Amino acid sequence: MPRAPICDYLGKAIRIENLLPIWKDARRNGTTLKGCGCIECNEPVGPVNASGHSPEYFRHLTGNPQCPLSSAYRE
Repeated sequence: MPRAPICDYLGKAIRIENLLPIWKDARRNGTTLKGCGCIECNEPVGPVNASGHSPEYFRHLTGNPQCPLSSAYRE
């Protein structure tokens, strides 16, 4: 599955390690962080926390079969 460490946030490329603190603050305040898009297709993405098997990354909120960074990608 593709893993994107960068997203488009309000028109600028941002690495996940720089966006996670902003994302966590928004959740703590009961708000939703808007403006995070895939760097390939600009569809909405959200962060996935690191696990024992993979580093943190962005994933599409809804699969996009036309985007190579989506788990729903179909060639």
